[in-house]
Amino acid sequence: MNGINLAELAVASGTAGGSFGLVFVAVRWTANFIAGRMDKRQEHIDAATKELIDALRSDVVDLRTRVVSAEHQLRECQKQHGEARAEVMELRAMMKGLGDARQHAQLIVSSEKKVAKG
Repeated sequence: MNGINLAELAVASGTAGGSFGLVFVAVRWTANFIAGRMDKRQEHIDAATKELIDALRSDVVDLRTRVVSAEHQLRECQKQHGEARAEVMELRAMMKGLGDARQHAQLIVSSEKKVAKG
């Protein structure tokens, strides 16, 4: 066969196949190592994201509770404010009535003095 010995061909083929196999195993191991590290990194990111989402959900629940409480307090304040305004209007009417009564009493007193003088 053109000067190539079968034994040399077998050894050369075995060496090439073995080298190719070792390179393939090394590339595969490197790819798995990098992918494994990426998976661990992704797991860490996922865990941190889940923790953040859980904390935000808790904060939202707390804020909703505070909003409900604030709305209740606002309604109570509005009710008390309405009652106070009604009381102020009543007191103003009473003061006006008192002023009118004083003026009327003053007219009566003045007219009685005129009649007595007169």
